[in-house]
Amino acid sequence: MVGLVVKFKNESTAARIYRDSSTLLGFGPRDLTFIKLGGGTVTTGSDTGLGQRSEVGSASVAGTTYYVAFFQKRVFTSFLIAYDMNSTDAERAVLNVNNRIR
Repeated sequence: MVGLVVKFKNESTAARIYRDSSTLLGFGPRDLTFIKLGGGTVTTGSDTGLGQRSEVGSASVAGTTYYVAFFQKRVFTSFLIAYDMNSTDAERAVLNVNNRIR
């Protein structure tokens, strides 16, 4: 699993980065497009359990399982991707990261 959590100087900047679908060191919404193109599922908003500004996707492509989460909370924008990992464990890890953001 790879995770990237970036702290911005204020919440409006973090929200803008999320809203504008910006990439963080090469990670971002295009990874969710990969999930959709691979026949996976993508959940957005409060249904993810990560808040209104969030997207979570999972898919199995060429025998490999992917789990991707992209979300904004307070002054943070976060991106996590799990590769060949049990999706329950990946989801738990993402929720743990989200819960640690204060």
